[in-house]
Amino acid sequence: MAYAPVSAAVRRDAVTRFASIHLLRSISASCRPSRSAFSCPRPAASDERLRLPPEDGYHRYFDWQRLRDQVLIPLTSGTAAVYRCYDWSTGALAEEETRVSRSGTVIVEEVFAARPELAGYYDLTVYVDTPRETCLRRQYARGDDHGPGDWTERRRAAEEHYLAATQPATQADLTVKGF
Repeated sequence: MAYAPVSAAVRRDAVTRFASIHLLRSISASCRPSRSAFSCPRPAASDERLRLPPEDGYHRYFDWQRLRDQVLIPLTSGTAAVYRCYDWSTGALAEEETRVSRSGTVIVEEVFAARPELAGYYDLTVYVDTPRETCLRRQYARGDDHGPGDWTERRRAAEEHYLAATQPATQADLTVKGF
């Protein structure tokens, strides 16, 4: 796989050129701790989550329809977007809304965000190829454990299914090496 080196100077230049960048990510800057921008609500029975096979996790852990309907469609139609973060502590969407202006650059950062169903809404997709061990180490360090059993391993199995089924690295406009 070919990687495009991105220096700190290039990153600074890119940020300087964009007057307004809004970052939508799974643990978003716009969401407080214990909240994720587009996680799906938990199944009614917590033990149901423990039994979800990876393919079902791929379809149920990330609310791509809400991202599409509340953010991507409005922004690509020229209007502002409004969404509410998912709150893991309550198992529901938070009351407060986050607004995203149509002006500037919007970056959607989430493992499942390059789903084929969303491809037509992006101007550019970047795949960050980070070793699995590095991802897991960071996730455990953050304390991201959202439920009974080993949530991190269940989510990672769903991610592995997603990577195998959709091959986002081959569909991306740019692939960079994660570190």
